[in-house]
Amino acid sequence: KSLSILGGTGLLEEIYNYIRERFKYMFIGDGIPVEIVDAFLEVDENFLRVSRKIYVFYNFSQKSPDSAEAIITGYKRLQNILDSAKGVLIPEKPSEELFEKEEERELWKVSFDWNSKLDELIEREEFEKVFDYYAKISYILDRFFKRVFVMCEDERIRTNRLSLIKFVLKQYRKIADFYKIPTKKFTGGS
Repeated sequence: KSLSILGGTGLLEEIYNYIRERFKYMFIGDGIPVEIVDAFLEVDENFLRVSRKIYVFYNFSQKSPDSAEAIITGYKRLQNILDSAKGVLIPEKPSEELFEKEEERELWKVSFDWNSKLDELIEREEFEKVFDYYAKISYILDRFFKRVFVMCEDERIRTNRLSLIKFVLKQYRKIADFYKIPTKKFTGGS
């Protein structure tokens, strides 16, 4: 009612943007990099929940900088490969029969087994456990990328591997767009 008197929905967007900017500066004042705030605001607009995610991730990154880096690096590798496959119709889930390497099977088993658990942890706001899972899957991803060539010649195998990657990336995106956080943010460098 107030918005209809004061100027409609355009004003609501201005108010939201103002609050969002103040929210970001609250974290900057606490020493948390703006990129971390942006990463979490990208997928969730509930300021209270985002606040909890940010503080938990920041504390996690301070205690385990290598694990935080692994999460960010894993996410970026997944996103970059999917970006290079633009225009390819990628199924939501891979076909286990098309896995050729043990690393594919391991990545699928762990990510599939954790999928519903991850939803439950997010729902209960047990974000520490979520980041522990992301760290675990990131190290599995590292082995996967070292031993599996995703963009192989065989179109069926390639599409299946892209499907696996898409599935894992969707798990990361349930909580943040880690692409916004610079690599080496926690372990030094730029």
